[in-house]
Amino acid sequence: MHMQSTMRYSVEPEGVESPHLNAEQLILLVEQGQRCPSYQQWMDHIVQCETCRTTYKYLLSAEDAVREARRSTRWRFVRIGAPAAAVAVAVLTGWFLLRALNPPAQGWQGAIRQVRGATYEGKVRLPDWAAEAVALLRFPPPTVRSGEAVEGEIRLQTPDPANEAIETLTPLFRWEAVPDAQGYVATLTPLAGGDAIALQVQGVQAQLPPQARLKPGVRYRLRIEARLPGELPGSSPYCQYEFRTLTPAEQEQLRWARRHARQAPYSSAMVFYRLGFYREALATLPDEPSVKRWREAIAHRMP
Repeated sequence: MHMQSTMRYSVEPEGVESPHLNAEQLILLVEQGQRCPSYQQWMDHIVQCETCRTTYKYLLSAEDAVREARRSTRWRFVRIGAPAAAVAVAVLTGWFLLRALNPPAQGWQGAIRQVRGATYEGKVRLPDWAAEAVALLRFPPPTVRSGEAVEGEIRLQTPDPANEAIETLTPLFRWEAVPDAQGYVATLTPLAGGDAIALQVQGVQAQLPPQARLKPGVRYRLRIEARLPGELPGSSPYCQYEFRTLTPAEQEQLRWARRHARQAPYSSAMVFYRLGFYREALATLPDEPSVKRWREAIAHRMP
């Protein structure tokens, strides 16, 4: 249809139902007529839906006017006024009806769209795993408050305790100093079983022994305990932090989310969330009403 160069439209995200045909469907119907694969199904709907029927008629009129104007060259230049005005009125009327029929969605509903089976956020085509992540926006999780630090507990600084994953296999752990502590003991234990790893402690930081690396995609428990004068082992201030290392594929997903955080903030935020990087998810997710429950749920996960 010639109107395609004048009108712009978007496709509703999958799972978002509308009582009307959308702009793309109506334009396709006008363009192809009975050759349209869904002609009978959509015409059955138009017969019963006054809004779609009215819009369809205006689009047909606009298409006829455009074709007539193209066939008739005698109206060019000065004498083009009347036919051009008729075309403009028909096109603009159809456009406004389409906008009323398919009002632009707000928030993430307006940013995410399907085009020929692919998912886009803005101009960014999403990989399948990012499309799966952004689909989570329809289902905000329950708001669960994270545990608060208790008096005398060691406070971990690095890696960020707000996250459930770390991106390196050779992490450096840092924490706040405990008054009067004469030293610290730090260990890492694989939660799936295996020997604990004694970390090398220097001041208020610890790291793996030389040449040692964590395994990708494995959950670990870090325990840091202070040594205080007169305190027995196990009775001193300590902290425990459980985290998971990323697989190579998840590392690539994390890099993708960081590269596209501005152009595709909803998708990137959901990728951060699925990977367990909650602080980045909250910082990336736009602060607007359609994701308010998501922002609250993510914020409550962080200490």
